[in-house]
Amino acid sequence: MANMKRTSIILDRDLVHEAEEALGTKGPTETVHAAMRAAVEQDRRRAAQKRLIESVKRGELAPNLTVEDVLRMRGEDE
Repeated sequence: MANMKRTSIILDRDLVHEAEEALGTKGPTETVHAAMRAAVEQDRRRAAQKRLIESVKRGELAPNLTVEDVLRMRGEDE
């Protein structure tokens, strides 16, 4: 089991329901975990995009760049 912590938080039930529908989850715990994973993934994508932009600015991208190269630079090669 992952490193877990039990806590009490106050949640807007309507917002939890909307998030469940948007994320395809059931229950507050699963929904909060999915939302946190989405936030972390969004942050990783943002960082990868920033690295890609910096590479473009430095002129490091070759004219024969492949889709696989771009995915690797974006951190999506896993």
